[in-house]
Amino acid sequence: MEIPYGTSHVVVRAFPTEAGFHHARTDFQGAWYQMWSLAPYPNDVSQREHNSLYQQHACHAKFAAQLLPGGWNTDESFDLESWLRDIGMEDATSLTKFLDHTCQWD
Repeated sequence: MEIPYGTSHVVVRAFPTEAGFHHARTDFQGAWYQMWSLAPYPNDVSQREHNSLYQQHACHAKFAAQLLPGGWNTDESFDLESWLRDIGMEDATSLTKFLDHTCQWD
């Protein structure tokens, strides 16, 4: 996992294993806690930023699908950016909304 720190933004880039992609789809909360057991949670994250990071993670976890002949539709990493707005879990995990924002809303 990489956590680049900017002056006012945080980007979390988690690189799940193949098992991690599958585990996140069935237990995204467990995957969230596992991710943060491997790296410290960023300091000074507001509640809005935390909500957005969590929603992005849930979106990636719910819609991660293996492509043929290999790879994942959410790319090799789950990228979570603190500057993306808090859109709520319903929109973050809606298939209709996913087709539009692919876990990277603005």
